[in-house]
Amino acid sequence: MSDRADAGEAQAQRAVNLLYHWLSVAAYNLVVGLNPDRLLIGGGISARSEVIDEIRSRVMAMQDRHSAQAIQTDIQACHYLNDANLVGAVRQFELERIRKGD
Repeated sequence: MSDRADAGEAQAQRAVNLLYHWLSVAAYNLVVGLNPDRLLIGGGISARSEVIDEIRSRVMAMQDRHSAQAIQTDIQACHYLNDANLVGAVRQFELERIRKGD
């Protein structure tokens, strides 16, 4: 995920592993708490397919450990990746403008 981790630097590898861990814990909690059909991950991190794959794998492992395999959620990157927040902001602006009659 980072050049330093890819180069084998132990501290960078630990940081990347910690990032994966907490993103996966958050995703797992959303999956088992809300049982959505799909969980979309946006932002710059979502542009890296290995991040999504790792989160998906770790969430499935947590589901196995906690007997929550019956919950099936499709974890994917947002279509607009790092621009997802901008697209959402523009859409919200348009909706508010329509409501006001502008």
